[in-house]
Amino acid sequence: MKKLFTIVILGVVSFCTAQHTVFELIDFGLENSKSMKIQVLADENSQTNLTNSYLNLLPSASISVGAGKTNSLDEGSNTIDSKNAGLNVSKSLQLIDPTFFNIKTSKIAAKNSQIMLQETKKNVTIAIFNKYISVLQIAANLKIAENNYTIQQQVYDVSKIKHQLGNLSDYDLQTSEVNLITQEIQVKELENNYKEIRQALFSYINMEDDGAELQEPEITVSIPKIENYENNNIMMKMNNLRTQKISLFQQKLNLYPMPVISASYNNSATNDIFEADNYEDNVSFGLNVSYDLFDIPTLRNNFVNSQRDLLASELNLRDAIRENKSNIETTLLKIEALESTFELYKKKLKIAGNNLDKAKEQYELGLINITEFERARVDLFSAEITKNNKYYSLLLKQEELNLLLSNNILGKY
Repeated sequence: MKKLFTIVILGVVSFCTAQHTVFELIDFGLENSKSMKIQVLADENSQTNLTNSYLNLLPSASISVGAGKTNSLDEGSNTIDSKNAGLNVSKSLQLIDPTFFNIKTSKIAAKNSQIMLQETKKNVTIAIFNKYISVLQIAANLKIAENNYTIQQQVYDVSKIKHQLGNLSDYDLQTSEVNLITQEIQVKELENNYKEIRQALFSYINMEDDGAELQEPEITVSIPKIENYENNNIMMKMNNLRTQKISLFQQKLNLYPMPVISASYNNSATNDIFEADNYEDNVSFGLNVSYDLFDIPTLRNNFVNSQRDLLASELNLRDAIRENKSNIETTLLKIEALESTFELYKKKLKIAGNNLDKAKEQYELGLINITEFERARVDLFSAEITKNNKYYSLLLKQEELNLLLSNNILGKY
């Protein structure tokens, strides 16, 4: 069963008609991301290396053409002209030919490079999304603070009238003024914070901020039933383990005698190189077995070290799988907790709003003092801010879960 929770994000109030969407900024950021560009180059290199590993299967082939003159130092000797041309093709194969192992490891490296490119894209997307949400969150909090300042200003105006009529003490008037100043400070701090976070967003994506409004996306937060998933980082660790096993097998074979089969073909001629009949064919085959006695201790030690490295990698892989599973379970619990507390804050906000309306009426009638009214105002302000923050925490946790599962971020990236 999936629990669906639709959240409409409150946006920035702007006089601009133009708007930026989260997808627009992410696309622009990905296109200009240094990390993405570097990883694309790395992926192209890995594909080239894979191609080269296959090309290494080709035999060695060469064509040669030459000409020369030989002069004797003896008087009366003739100058001897010489010409030669030929084609030579040769290939040797070992029982543990590095070419075949190189092809296997190059395939794995190319696959890992593709996975790393996907993971880099997801990480850059998450970074942009987090900054985008932070801007919306501060903007929404700023709007709440401004509304709260308006309420506080109205209360202060009422307090001055009551003070002039002798119905309010100097202390209570000063308390009301202090509360107004405090609220004004909160507004100023949020304004500065908003400017800093917005600047950080556009700086990160290398885009000039035109002041356009950030559009309010509609995002569905869901808690899926986790069954089978493939985390990119774990997949890369598993591929690296496969590479280590291939290398270990190659090292093991190096401990045994190494047979080498070789074959060559040569077609060459001297002097009359433009006459086809002058060319002679030569074909040769060979089988050689070698065993380097003094390298065996070193090779054996390297093999044992590689076995230890493989064991350490297997332990790291198991630990990474456990950690990723734990992070997923923790994130799911946080999403569930945020959903439930969000619903509670919705109820609290409604009650706090009604309480503030009553407190405002009672304060104007002189039935409660400024401290009691301030308590009701703070309750409403706190509930609004907290409820608003729950919105954005839910959105961020949803995409954090997608990253852990290596699902598409925002259903697209």
